Parts: sequence; structure tokens; C-alpha cells
Amino acid sequence: MGRTSDTPKKLQAALCELMWQQSYGRVTIDAICKHAGVKKGPFYHAHPDKAALALEAFEYFWKAHSRP
Repeated sequence: MGRTSDTPKKLQAALCELMWQQSYGRVTIDAICKHAGVKKGPFYHAHPDKAALALEAFEYFWKAHSRP
């Protein structure tokens, strides 16, 4: 059985928290990784760029908070 990683959720949470404090344009990949406690290698393994992470985070947030 393979290992499951919580890295994607950590990155999503970090991006959302930082965007609330700043704006999307001001948040850097370095800041996201630092806030999540994740190195840049795993970031790029899971996401090609910040926009892809943002779309994933928004979709997760939308599904989690929308009515059935």
C-alpha cells in the first residue's frame, strides 16, 4: 500500500490563509511553501504553478461549503 501525503491540503490551506492576509498577486510560491512547511520540490510535484494550486484550493473550498 502506498503512502498518502497531506502536502496538497497543506499547500491549499497555506495559500488560502496567505491570500486572506495579502492578495493573490502578492503571495509567492516561496511564501506558500514556507507557511505550509513544504519544500518547493513537492510543490512542483503536485502543481505546475501557483494558479493550478489556487484553482484546486477554490474547488475544494467551494465543494466543502456549498449546499448539497
